[in-house]
Amino acid sequence: MGAHLAYIEDPTAPERVEHHRIDGTVKAWLEGRFQEPFKGFVLRRSGQEEVPESDWGFVPDEDEIVFVFQPPQGLDPATIAAITAFAKSVLISIAVSVALTALTMLLFPAPDQPAFAQAEKPSPVFSVSYPQNTPRLHEALPILYGRLTYAPDVASMPYSFYSDNEHYVVVLLTVTCGECDVNAVYAGETNLDGLPDGAARWRAFGPGDHNRDHGVVGTKFGIWEDVVTSTDVRGLDLRSATADQTHVLGAEFVAPDTIRLHATGDAVDAFEVGGTVTVSGTTSNDAAFTIVSRNRAGSKTVLNVGSGVTDESFSETLLRTFDLGTASPRGARQQWTLEEEAPGGALGIATGDRARVVASGVDQYGTVESYNYYVDSEGGDGAGDGGLHQLRLKNLGGDLIGGGYANVSVYETDPPPTFDTSGVPRWLGPFRVAKPGQSIKKIELDLEFPSGLYEANTSTGELEATSVDLRFQIREIDADGNPVGEWETHDLTVATGDHLASGVPLNKAIRLSHAIEVGGGEWQVRGRRITAESTAAADQSRCVWAQLKGYRMLQASPVYGPVTLLAVEFKASAGFSQDAISRVRVAAHRRLAAIRTPWSGSEVGRSRSPVRAMYDMLCNPEYGLGLDPAVFLELAEIRAARALHAAAGLTFDHLVTDRSSAWDAVKLALQPALAKPLVVGGKVTIRQEGPKVARTLLFSPLNVRAGSLRIRFGFRSAGDPDGVKVVWRNPDSLAEQTALWPEDAVRPTELKIYGLTDGDAALDMAKVRWRQREGAQLLAEFEIENESRIVRSGERVGLSWPTFGWGDAAQVVEVDGLVLTLDRPVPDVGGNRWAALRDDRGRTIGPVQMSKTGPRQITLAADPGITLHALGGDRDPTHVAIGKGSGFLLDLVVDAVTRTERGRAKVTARRYLESAFDGTVYEELET
Repeated sequence: MGAHLAYIEDPTAPERVEHHRIDGTVKAWLEGRFQEPFKGFVLRRSGQEEVPESDWGFVPDEDEIVFVFQPPQGLDPATIAAITAFAKSVLISIAVSVALTALTMLLFPAPDQPAFAQAEKPSPVFSVSYPQNTPRLHEALPILYGRLTYAPDVASMPYSFYSDNEHYVVVLLTVTCGECDVNAVYAGETNLDGLPDGAARWRAFGPGDHNRDHGVVGTKFGIWEDVVTSTDVRGLDLRSATADQTHVLGAEFVAPDTIRLHATGDAVDAFEVGGTVTVSGTTSNDAAFTIVSRNRAGSKTVLNVGSGVTDESFSETLLRTFDLGTASPRGARQQWTLEEEAPGGALGIATGDRARVVASGVDQYGTVESYNYYVDSEGGDGAGDGGLHQLRLKNLGGDLIGGGYANVSVYETDPPPTFDTSGVPRWLGPFRVAKPGQSIKKIELDLEFPSGLYEANTSTGELEATSVDLRFQIREIDADGNPVGEWETHDLTVATGDHLASGVPLNKAIRLSHAIEVGGGEWQVRGRRITAESTAAADQSRCVWAQLKGYRMLQASPVYGPVTLLAVEFKASAGFSQDAISRVRVAAHRRLAAIRTPWSGSEVGRSRSPVRAMYDMLCNPEYGLGLDPAVFLELAEIRAARALHAAAGLTFDHLVTDRSSAWDAVKLALQPALAKPLVVGGKVTIRQEGPKVARTLLFSPLNVRAGSLRIRFGFRSAGDPDGVKVVWRNPDSLAEQTALWPEDAVRPTELKIYGLTDGDAALDMAKVRWRQREGAQLLAEFEIENESRIVRSGERVGLSWPTFGWGDAAQVVEVDGLVLTLDRPVPDVGGNRWAALRDDRGRTIGPVQMSKTGPRQITLAADPGITLHALGGDRDPTHVAIGKGSGFLLDLVVDAVTRTERGRAKVTARRYLESAFDGTVYEELET
């Protein structure tokens, strides 16, 4: 693929950035494009400092971006220094981890099109329509400008808890980068401030409130800022017993009181002390036994059942012993790979058989899920090199193991006995509290008694309060889920009177959250019911394990960026739907820095100004370009534009929700005000549309380069758009709205104006653009010279040019400097006289102002720039056409200025049409 090189010819001409793929060194590319020395060149690698010329012989990394800037030549040293300083700041800003796909429009967009040309397509990254609050991991944070009502992003995942038998939901949201005022918070369409006390509460925290520290919001608002909820626990019934609890386990019976199970861990959790198990499928021990004690012995579990046990071992047949074996846990199964030096043939074992694998420290017993046998052979000669056996076991008794072992013996065993533990409580779990690597400070269990907690008096039939005993065990684990310690037991008694006040019906649901402080580490939890469920139809004590949550350890500061956070707590049991809770909207008003130098983040205030948004984008050191406003901004002109927009009531209300270049964002910010950013002399200023009080320059044959003037007209064709449709957004719903002009247009061209939230302004913009399209269909192009000031894009200028009544033609018979004698009399006509000359190659030169100085003689006012030839020489004589000039004056607005040679520039302008702004809000933009 190669690296990417961005060659920036001139930062004051943003459209002229070039993009190249290079495979060799940067210096080789420069030598192929330019001649040494590379005077004044600036080179920067993305994310790194400026690279000195002595180090340009490097090969960029794959897909790296290298920025090269060439200072313009032919300007005065002070201007070159200013432009170079500006370019270096640009390179600093854009060379930090820039995505290649965004590079081409990063700071140097394509040239602007005239207003009556094809509508500019907005960047697709400025989309703000969110149906609900969304976590945007590893994406850009939202940046609000102006005033909007919208759904902010999720900063920390919502969680719920129970308190005083009420259900609460908490969410932490990111409103915007920077400071803002949150004026209202909505759940769906409901304003939270209009609800009864206690139904919901919220609080906004600006960057100065939380100081980017983890825990400040929680301390001041009374929540935890980082809670994870297990996806495995959701509405599980905690039962005292479960029917059909059968276990097929290998076992040995040792008289008079021992049952040795070939299993450990979760496989024997149902074998509780005090529980009764029924054994069947054995020769001598088909009976019921009560467990007195339980102990673990290596890979076996030893049950003491008091008495009644007869000696009995299950029979097994040794199939083969292998020198080497490897065990790999596969979910709830185990894969054994067994190797032998010489092929010994397949083992006499099949799917469904019971097998036992024994090695040093391993004694596994399970059902064969699959078995395969292979012969390893050397390359192509067919000689056997060894046997390879793959054995997969399921329904394993004991912990899953993995690793390599020597002397692995495989046995085929008789069918194992069946243990029926019906009536013995079963554990739910264990469940991991959080993802691997997440350290937990506190575990919280959410429990529900959905139908209440009571029992019926058998004599009176009245409902009476009761209680239920529950048991939960927690165990610390490592990142792989392996136990670090033993189970810790936490018993919980839930009594009706502890949760329902006197007089409240006992069939009301009970909700509670039970916390267990752990202080760090990774944990798993399991739970069960101790109190048996009543079989009486009138009793009710069903308990549901609703959720398992982990309160994560707070992180070291800083955690948050310079953002405004919003903490919201709902009392869900007050009637909020889940849909409403997940669609929180804020009515927010951004606080922007005043236009000062230097930048001051403390001087902020409510603002909807397009210009203050522009200032923030360019100068904000946190998420903007971080430019020094005194060095890189024309502050006087920018402040004047801010006052102009404020007087006209023009605003920019927009939420930037994705990565974009600052220049792209600035262009969008100024769109609602019919303005655009402009770089002049190395400083950023504003090009403003609107009525222009006076012309700034007048162009005529005196300062327009001869032969460079081109006038083009645009004419409508069948099928052309017959109107303009402006798309804007409702500030309260973010729904797209449209304004159409003329109102009966059926084929309008569409303009999507981001940040425009005023329907009247949108209609006025449609009027302006349509009038310009209808009345300003004239483009002029010309080169200027002999002018001390280079005109700017956006200025109103005049073009004065003579038109002529030609018809008096003659040939030159004598040349004396600028005095020409003609072959016929010069008409004696008053007024301005002009001459057009045709040279010996047929080119027309002029017009050149002249005067009559004799009956057949004229004197030119200026050198026409060609050699004049008289009749009778070796060249065709110069022909002269004489006419009377009547000047015309065009009012133009400059679209683009491109510098060519020293003192010269190419100007593209369109007709200035002041009437386009009549009767609109943009009529106030008079400059």
